[in-house]
Amino acid sequence: MNEGDKILCSADGSKIIRLLNGQIEVTFMKKAACPDFIFEVEMPLPLEEIGNTGWRNQIDSKMLCLLVYAPLRNPLNNVIVGPDYNQVRALARLVEWKGRKAVFIVQTHDESIEVEDVASTLHYWEPGKMSEWKPISTRKWWAAIKPSPAALPDKLPELESPQLLSLIQEPNSLLVMKAVEKPSSPFPKVVEEAPVAPTPAPPPSPVISEQDVKAFLSEHHAKASRGDVAGMMADYDRMVDFLDKGRIPVANIESEEKEHRQKWQKGSEQVVGVIFVINQSGVWNATYTIEFYNENTSGDWHKGRADLSINMRTEGARLYITSQRAKVYNVTDSRASSPKISTPAAGAAKESKGAAISVPRPCFVTVTRAKDAPQIEFTDQISFVKGIVWHRTYRELSSDGKVLRTCRAIYTGSGGVSPDRNTARIYVTTQEWDQGFGDGLLTGVCQRSAQSMVGKAFQFQFVTGGMVESQLGMVFQLQK
Repeated sequence: MNEGDKILCSADGSKIIRLLNGQIEVTFMKKAACPDFIFEVEMPLPLEEIGNTGWRNQIDSKMLCLLVYAPLRNPLNNVIVGPDYNQVRALARLVEWKGRKAVFIVQTHDESIEVEDVASTLHYWEPGKMSEWKPISTRKWWAAIKPSPAALPDKLPELESPQLLSLIQEPNSLLVMKAVEKPSSPFPKVVEEAPVAPTPAPPPSPVISEQDVKAFLSEHHAKASRGDVAGMMADYDRMVDFLDKGRIPVANIESEEKEHRQKWQKGSEQVVGVIFVINQSGVWNATYTIEFYNENTSGDWHKGRADLSINMRTEGARLYITSQRAKVYNVTDSRASSPKISTPAAGAAKESKGAAISVPRPCFVTVTRAKDAPQIEFTDQISFVKGIVWHRTYRELSSDGKVLRTCRAIYTGSGGVSPDRNTARIYVTTQEWDQGFGDGLLTGVCQRSAQSMVGKAFQFQFVTGGMVESQLGMVFQLQK
């Protein structure tokens, strides 16, 4: 659940109902005992080599944690290639670590743990924050779990939970807000003392106005135009519901911003028109449009517009961005692959098709049938040869499987192949149509499907002969 969600609860606690974007999501609750499950894993490095990593205290105090995931398999040979980050089974804590072998005990679990599940994501919890261990040796680490014969520990130190959410009663529902963090140490013992003069009441908290919010956001984009990454990150909360990535640490946003600026050395973000601001139950929301422009040292550029929706919380006289959504459109660049085709005048002959648009080889290809429209089949072609090229070709089929009509969507995005060549990431920024490759009714029907891809991030795992998209499990075959 995220800040600002509307929640309804059944009287017996068996159902939680979330109201979000005009939809209702019902979660059925049940009680389950956490299993006394201890397992062993092979660590990414021996205990003796952790040296000055800064994690010795977390290990000695048994605060080191990891997550148990369902395995991600290569669909071509059924071999486990890593964790499925979309299927978290449990959180486990360190019991002991000797050499390269370590024993962990399950602390909380979401699903039953299976024999072939894997462990990954070494981390520890600070109040309200998860800190991941990310040196080179542990960043991509994962290991199979093996049941351990070790005895259950008598006691483990209390583990600081991640920041929770609280509910505020509204007339017809409950509103999710951040919970007040509990004190990290017990209250001091109360003793009787001589009466003292009453302490004067603290001054009222500074009141933030709509103009303050508008000035804050305008300066935020001015920082982006100046390349002030540190200043931009100071405007974000510690955890941010960012674009389509869910709630992520601000450090992740900073990493993406630095990667973006290595590719595009020049850039600007300019607010266009009016910033609309409202305050609901103490949460500020702003909606507005920006124009952006990016250019690299070779003179290549792209520009466009984005409609933004920003949520902010207040802390004294400060504002912090807690949620950011964006819809990108009207994107043009210096390397447009096909000329624009104007609409012919009445009675004029239809224009000839533009130059053929193709996907560079080698590329990765998958064919899928639409779930809600079985008569429509589409083929995705992705290439990383010349940047990122992603085409989706839609085909309307007859009852006997013949192709009736065809059209093609073209996506642009950011990301690319990881340095170790094991994974790739694509963040879709825009979607357009190949004007010379289909038009009419089919294009109109498929446009909604194609546009829904904009603003989403896709993670791919390379396997022998292709790659697998981690979220939907789509299998792509390599075509050379």
